[in-house]
Amino acid sequence: MFKSHWLPDMIANSPSALKVWSAGCACGEEVYSFKIIWELLGQQFEHLPALDLLATDRHPRYLERARSGIYNRSSLKEVAPDWRQIYFESRKGGRHFGLPVTGRASNHRVSRDVALSSAIFKANGGIVLCVY
Repeated sequence: MFKSHWLPDMIANSPSALKVWSAGCACGEEVYSFKIIWELLGQQFEHLPALDLLATDRHPRYLERARSGIYNRSSLKEVAPDWRQIYFESRKGGRHFGLPVTGRASNHRVSRDVALSSAIFKANGGIVLCVY
């Protein structure tokens, strides 16, 4: 539903930029999933708005892992095999998977500053993702 209805509607109504805040991003799986979906939507639309993606969490070790973009095989168990082959690089004999450098840091920020993030999104609007 998110990929097939909500995001296409937001893309159609957000000609310049779309802001997405992943509050409590943990190790970043949700953020990278969103980026993969965004890239797939780019194949359907002639023009995608700029994506401003912010990921926050209070746990420094989780943020470090999110920045690295390297995950255990178990973290990707729900990722379709074709997506895993296209968007991730096998590491350590297939026990770990990493995002290519270009997929990691482009168009998103990882931060512990939840208060600042909240203020920015209250002022400018956008999508807030939160897993609980």
